[in-house]
Amino acid sequence: MIRTIKIGFLSLYSSVYPSLNHEVVEGFVLALGDEVRGEKLFEFVPEYVQQGSTKAVDDAIKKLIHFHGVDIVAGPISYLVAPQVVPFIESRGKMAFFFDLGECIPSEKLLAPRAFYNSYQLWQAEYALGHWAHKTFGDKGAVLMPVYEAGYQMHAAFRQGAVRAGSQAMDYTMLPYQPAGSQVSHHLDQILAALEASPPAYLHALFSGTEATEFMAKFYASGLGGKVPLLVSPLMAREEWLGPVSHLTGACYSASVWNPAGTQPANHRLSRGYAAYAGKMPGIHVLLGYEMGLAFREMLLELRRHDWAAVTRMLQTETFNGPRGPVNFWPQSGFALPTIDIEKVTLNRSGNRRLVVSQGQGLLYNSPAFDEIHRETASGWQNPYLAV
Repeated sequence: MIRTIKIGFLSLYSSVYPSLNHEVVEGFVLALGDEVRGEKLFEFVPEYVQQGSTKAVDDAIKKLIHFHGVDIVAGPISYLVAPQVVPFIESRGKMAFFFDLGECIPSEKLLAPRAFYNSYQLWQAEYALGHWAHKTFGDKGAVLMPVYEAGYQMHAAFRQGAVRAGSQAMDYTMLPYQPAGSQVSHHLDQILAALEASPPAYLHALFSGTEATEFMAKFYASGLGGKVPLLVSPLMAREEWLGPVSHLTGACYSASVWNPAGTQPANHRLSRGYAAYAGKMPGIHVLLGYEMGLAFREMLLELRRHDWAAVTRMLQTETFNGPRGPVNFWPQSGFALPTIDIEKVTLNRSGNRRLVVSQGQGLLYNSPAFDEIHRETASGWQNPYLAV
């Protein structure tokens, strides 16, 4: 009789992506296929971690390991939190398999033999977008963001991309923090007026959730759309945030590390399978769970035997082919460079149009830009998760 593998899942609260926990699990289960699903080899044990503070995550992990006896600890994690909790997981001989959007870049603090990460690598997209922006529009561009996004490293990756392309100057504007309500409704009109009076070569905006939609509406209403090229973060360019402003006339540019509608066979299998199950296209968190499931499917023999040494060795050394191409999960081996498309998105009431205008250049893991990005955090804002 094969013993069930218990996966303790850190369930994060998110107002931006309220279904993220379910979607990760759905993606994982979908990747296993009907035969393995019927075997019921895996059992997910959720544990709520609120907004993912170090204490909440630490308490949840101890409960999952000591009380529930899980074999693997999984779920969304922040690179600020992981170094505080991974040593305990390792001390108990357990494995960690975490997910992140890539709002921060990896560091040596994440390195541990049995801790694995599936990252969406937003910072790679930002680096590529900055590099392309300078090559296309020249100096000097401008970056605009609220205090939340300023606390992550996406803007620093964007700037380093522009610097590596030859940029000598870039303006940074951070919206003053508002203790309650939207970060966009205050001050933005004045900032846009100043940009109109002295136009930059381009404007790169980084906002999340409904504030992304609110910014886009204000930008196009200001008349800047025809004067200053707008570059938006990869999450801002997703359909859930562009939909409410599709009626506006305008276009923007962004970088993408994954297109749900892509025609590659592995991607098509995910999109077709998830559409049959959920009646919609898969989102980022479905993708991240699906890639974990594909990797686990390739290790079924070792997992059924509970041969954790072999599973660990495979996750440390193997690259797995998924919907966005080759992926690997151990930071020490250097995450596989993603394929990055630079897209022009034209807003249209009957459906936004996307055109790939260039291939983006990713950042190699031995680049000196890594150290520069780690030193650049404009606000120091300690909101550990972009998804919250």
